[in-house]
Amino acid sequence: MELAKFIAAFSIALFVSFFAVELLSLAYQAPEASGLSCTSSSQCSSLIEKKCGKAPLDFGNGEYYSCQSEVYSSEDYKRCNLEAVKAGETCQKNLAVQYQNYQLISFLLYGLVGILFIVGGFIFLGYRSIGSGLLLSGVFVILFSGYISLFSAITSYSTLFRGLIGGSEGISPQTFQLMRTLLYFVVSVLLIVMSYFRLDRPGLKSEEY
Repeated sequence: MELAKFIAAFSIALFVSFFAVELLSLAYQAPEASGLSCTSSSQCSSLIEKKCGKAPLDFGNGEYYSCQSEVYSSEDYKRCNLEAVKAGETCQKNLAVQYQNYQLISFLLYGLVGILFIVGGFIFLGYRSIGSGLLLSGVFVILFSGYISLFSAITSYSTLFRGLIGGSEGISPQTFQLMRTLLYFVVSVLLIVMSYFRLDRPGLKSEEY
């Protein structure tokens, strides 16, 4: 009887905390870097194309490569490269600030949700397995809130990286996360309902087990 309640409470704690984490990460997502916006990439190459035309398919076109070398050594191209590097550094700094703000805000959100679960656990503590499960889920969310926000940021970066290198087709990460959230919700509700009717319902006799 007591072992069953302990297992039920621990299971509720796991799935409710998983559900809360997935739901919050869906509602408040990490900022996404927009492709190659923070790199000093090909914006200066237009100067070469404008003056020398498009690159030839054969490497024997000496006139084009002579023109290209002149553009590389020109003041306009050097100034363009310098501005592009400065713009990239500014973009990286702005992106770093966005991620710092995201980690702070998400940490506070997870902490608030964890506190609400703890309060709810004490409110329903009369239902031993349900109340204990909610209480423990709040503790889990608060303890791992910092790691959760960091993991969400890393996940956002990995999603961007997969997009840049041309990740495999199929189900998107957002859709998969939504499916996980629904699964955790269904399992959490099922565990709470079954725990109430089979373990915590008032007047339930231990002989029924």
